[in-house]
Amino acid sequence: MRRDKTIDPDELNRPAGNSLQENYTLHDKGEQHIMVLLEAQGFTVERWGLQARDDDGEGVLFDDKMDLKVFDDNECVGIIEVKTKSKTRNLGMMNTRHFDDYTQIASEHAVPVAVVFLSPDGRVGYHTQWTLLENDHEPLRAFQWPDGNRGVEIAETHSTAEVLQLLNQQT
Repeated sequence: MRRDKTIDPDELNRPAGNSLQENYTLHDKGEQHIMVLLEAQGFTVERWGLQARDDDGEGVLFDDKMDLKVFDDNECVGIIEVKTKSKTRNLGMMNTRHFDDYTQIASEHAVPVAVVFLSPDGRVGYHTQWTLLENDHEPLRAFQWPDGNRGVEIAETHSTAEVLQLLNQQT
């Protein structure tokens, strides 16, 4: 875990006024959606990554863990990062430092490591795109986000059914 005291969560705005707290509200809803989906399939899901966004005004907290660990009969069968995007055109895109962290996690664990990208569909569900990561995973392309962060786009996608089948095969 690390703390960045130079970032004020109230001032960390992206173009179009998309604040850090607004992003986390969208993220939390998407994460809950995935947890419910996995639990309905009989898996136990635990939050793994840091959930704190601001610690008593001392700066924004970060960690390098992914959001969820998935268990079947007390055995870890997968690790999942939830990325919610307000625009479907950004599905499959993330900051480069996150991509590097997640591929490192994939190299350290003998279970499937996945990133699920979600974008609200305007009704009651989500547009969903899954990507399975490996330690030697190569992105489709690199780019720079409007806020200056470096980003990558991942090309490979899998359906929810394919990922559920893979998780079920781990035990």
